[in-house]
Parts: sequence; C-alpha cells; structure tokens
Amino acid sequence: MFYSKRYKLLHLTVLFYFILFEVTASNENLILQLKENIQYFIDFIASVREEREFQTLFMMQNFERFPYDSRIDFLVKLEKPKIILQKHQEVYIKSQINSEIFAVVLVLKEYDEKLFFNLAASIRYIRPVRVLVLAFFVKEQKKFRNSLLDFCEVNKIINLLVNFIETNVERNLIYYQLTPFPWFKWSMHSFNRKKNGKTLFYAPHWLNMQGKSLYTLPDQIEPRAMVYVDRSGQQVISGYLGKLLLQFAEMYNATLKFPFEVNAGEVIHSLKVENYTHSGILDVGMSMDFTFRNARWQGLSYPFELTNWGIMVPCSKLVHIADVFGLVLTWDLYLTLATLTMVLSIIQTLFQYVIKSRLLWIDIFLNDKILRGVLGQSFTMSYTAQVSLQLLYGVVFLIGLFNSALYSAHLKTLITTPTYQSHIKTFDELRNSKTKLLFDVGDKETLNAILPQELKKKLEGCMIFTNDTGAYQLNRKMLNISYSYTVTQGIWHAIQKQQKFFLRSVFCQPETLNFLDFMLMALPLQENSPYKEPLDNLILSIHAMGLLEAWSLQTFHDMVRQHKIPLTDTSEKMIHEPLKIEDLYWIWFLLIGGLLISFFIFIAEKVFNAVHVGSFD
Repeated sequence: MFYSKRYKLLHLTVLFYFILFEVTASNENLILQLKENIQYFIDFIASVREEREFQTLFMMQNFERFPYDSRIDFLVKLEKPKIILQKHQEVYIKSQINSEIFAVVLVLKEYDEKLFFNLAASIRYIRPVRVLVLAFFVKEQKKFRNSLLDFCEVNKIINLLVNFIETNVERNLIYYQLTPFPWFKWSMHSFNRKKNGKTLFYAPHWLNMQGKSLYTLPDQIEPRAMVYVDRSGQQVISGYLGKLLLQFAEMYNATLKFPFEVNAGEVIHSLKVENYTHSGILDVGMSMDFTFRNARWQGLSYPFELTNWGIMVPCSKLVHIADVFGLVLTWDLYLTLATLTMVLSIIQTLFQYVIKSRLLWIDIFLNDKILRGVLGQSFTMSYTAQVSLQLLYGVVFLIGLFNSALYSAHLKTLITTPTYQSHIKTFDELRNSKTKLLFDVGDKETLNAILPQELKKKLEGCMIFTNDTGAYQLNRKMLNISYSYTVTQGIWHAIQKQQKFFLRSVFCQPETLNFLDFMLMALPLQENSPYKEPLDNLILSIHAMGLLEAWSLQTFHDMVRQHKIPLTDTSEKMIHEPLKIEDLYWIWFLLIGGLLISFFIFIAEKVFNAVHVGSFD
C-alpha cells in the first residue's frame, strides 16, 4: 500500500513536469510568433513614415487604461510628439498643432459610436489625416466594419485602416483598407504584401476616383461659368471655372453631373450655389465666393482668383455743341477779365489825374474803353501826346488781342474736335451724378460686411437693389449705361476685351471706386470635403502653368461665337453737322441777358436823372 502511494505521487510529479514543459514550450512558441507579429507592425509604422512623414502621433481610446500590448507599447515609446486622449475626450487639432499627424484609435470589444464621433470632431478640417484603428477582441467584426464604414462615409474620412487584434496571432496580420471610390467599401489585405513591395498602405485614392459622380452646378455668371447648346443639341460647359472642373474630372477619373436640370443662360447667384454646396446637394460649386465670408478656409478651395472688387461706371460722354460755350465761358474767365479790367482802369485813372488833374471814380469801376479793349474790341480815344497813356493803350491792345485769339482758338477746337465730359472717379461724384449703382440683392450681405460706415452713407442715395440676378447680369453684359455695376477683375477683363472692338470705351473702372483692392476668391466645397486636396493641387498647377489666362481667352471666344456678348459698337460718336439755333443756346442767353441788363441800367439812369436834375430827358 505504501508502494502504491509512492508510485502515485511519482506519477503525478512526472505528469506535472510534463504538462509544465508543454505549456512552457507552447508559451515560448507564442512569444516567438508574437515577436514576429510585432515586427510586422514596426515595419508597418516605418512604411507609413516612408510614404509621408508625420510630425505628431494622436491616440484615442474607449477604455480607462491601456491593456498591455506590444503594439501600444511601441507607439507610446515612439520618439514623436504625442496627443493621448483619455476615454471619450476630444480636441480640435487644427487650431493647436500642424496637420501632419497619424491618428491611432484603440477600441476594446465593440464599436464605440461616441469614440468615433470624437475622432471626427478632433480631425475636423484635416480629413487627409491617416487613421489606424486597432480593435481588440471584437467578436462581431463584420458588424464593426459595417458601422465604421457608414461612419466614414458620413464624415468623409477616406484614409483609414482597421486591424483586429485577437489571440490568434496569424489573424493579426490581416487588416482592412478603406476604399472610398467609386463608393465606400473595405478591401482585405495582409501586412505581408508591403514586405513584397506591392502597394501603399495609405494610397492617395483620389488619383483615380473610378468614375465617381461629382455633382456641381454652374452659376452661369460669365466668363466664370457658362453653359450653351452646341449644334448637336448637347450641353457644353465653358468658362474658366467650367474648364477647371472639366480638367479635374478628366485628370482624376470622375464624372461631372448636375443634381437637377440646368437651362443654358439661366443665371444663379453665387450665394445660392454656395448654400447648395454646404447643404450637401453639391460636391463642389461651379462658382466662387469671397474668402471674407468665411472666418477660415475650411469651406473653400485654394484661392483660384486674386482680384479686386469695385464699380464700373459709364465713361465720359460727348459734350453737345450747345454746351461748348458753357465750357469756354467759365467763372475763371470772368474773374480774369474782371481783374484785368479793374487793374488797367485804376492805372488809366491815375495817369489822367496826374496829367490832367481830373479824377472820375466811375472810370475805376466801369471803364468802357478798358473793358472793350480787354475783350479785343475797338474803342474811341482822344489823341494824346503823353507816352505813358500811349503805352497803356498799347498794353490794352495786346491783352485784348491775346484774349480774343485764345478764346477763338479754344472755341473752334471744342466745336470741331470731340470733347468729353469728365467721368466719375470718386464715390462723392457717383453720389452727385445722375447714374445710379445697380446692386444684386444677394450681394447686400457682402456689402454690409466690408463697407465702412462712412462709405455706406456716401452710397446711401445712389444704390438700387434688384432681386433678378439674371437681369442684373444681362444689363452689365450688354453694357447698359443707365446704371453703374459692381465687377471683379475677371469679369472686368472680359468687358475690356469686348470694348476693344469699339471706337471708344463705354464703361470705365477707376481704381478709386474699388471696395476692395485685394481679394481672394475660391470654389465652395462641403465641410471636410475629400475633394479639397486634389482640387487644391490642381489649382496650384494651373496657376503655375498660366492656364487661367488661356482659359479666360478661350471663354471670351466661346461667348462671341455663341452671341453671348454684343460686339456692336455702342460708343457715342462725333457727328459733324451744321450749327442749329439750339446749338447757340449760350450765345442767345448772353445776348438776351446783356440786353436786359442794359435796359434796366438805362431805366435806372433816367430815374436817377429825374430825381436829382429834375428832368426825365
């Protein structure tokens, strides 16, 4: 019996050591496999940095403490600045640090909706950021992937990988890559593929959108965007914005579409296109918005047009022949003649007093001889041997000859050559002129945002607002001189090209009438749009190659071919015609005015003579 107990004890001891040996061997094998798996993860991080270096590591989690895992341990020890958030925390990264970050989301057991909403809020406006989701011990992986896919599509996150961490180390080598084009889906890969050098972990998917529909809408404010129907009955998109988006679709393999029917020539205000875009109806608006409407650049592309915003006014008009005399007979002329007459009259009176001891005060203020002489007319004078008076009369003769010759030459020049009024150059002149400033009511908000209070008061009485954007654009395009209009530099350049076919410009755009001398305009995009990065890259390339000027010229040719703008010369022309009675308006005015003044002076003299002399003769 004792032997039996000893035998059993020995048997149990051997069995224990055997089991311990097996477990130890198994654990050593597991550790070796785990080390191999971690090496793949280390290689993965190195590959990510090789594709594009990141400056900051951003980590989020949905549990209070990290479970020990070699991957997490490696990330924490990585020599990079880190932002590590506790459970259900968020931070607006763009306002704090640079955008070159690598985000790692640690999820335990199941999909955490609040965690991923916090991720979306944290990487707001930096959607090109690369995201790695490490999901630990998730049982329903398919449900997790579906929920995460819906989240990425709604929040426009396109650079994301999911790696499920299990006890089965072989399955840990599998990851799921998000493919956003042409629709959001998962593609399964292994970390071994990068080892063979096949593909990128975070590929720029927008390089090939695989025919994805890109919804846009042209505002048809020419020459920015234009739609017309060609001979085959097909709608054609033109304008430098239209050519930009056509080039975008061709380069990145997208398909431009309109969300609803677009009629050629139907103008839509840019603010309406912007609202369509921000509400999600459009992916990118075929329009442009001023950057000051947005405190930041998040809702816009990279600036496509550097411009100014000002007023174009009708250029100066021809002066009618009847008004030429009004231009010659100015107050400066009257003042000059009066001054010369007064000075010469005083000199003549002093000479006569010294020579003849005779002083007539009336000769100082009303000397008919000096007045007629200064005007270049003849006058009677008694013979005198005094050299001083002879020199004085000689001076009066020369002054009268000079005045009459200058006046005659000036008058004939104004009558025989085109003479134009001065055009509006300042806001004060605009307010005092008969020309009203026509404004689209959609621009009222912009106007209130940029104009100082002083300038608003100056324009208060000369602005007319219209709700009809199409009529506003048509009046401006047809160069209706009944109003002044606001223009950006791109639109003004097209009007300048149009006016080159005219004998003389109809509209002018003085720099002194600019609301803003420096302004950036960009295309409206949805918030966190996945198209911002490729569109910005394309815009930079277009500016570098100078395509904007070429597209503007092509658009002008399209507008001419489609009869969108008139090339008929509407400028005012000088027509030489015989003088008519109404052309001598100022002559008749001066003649009748002079006769009336003479008549009243004659009556006044008779009355004065009757009162003081006693005779009315």
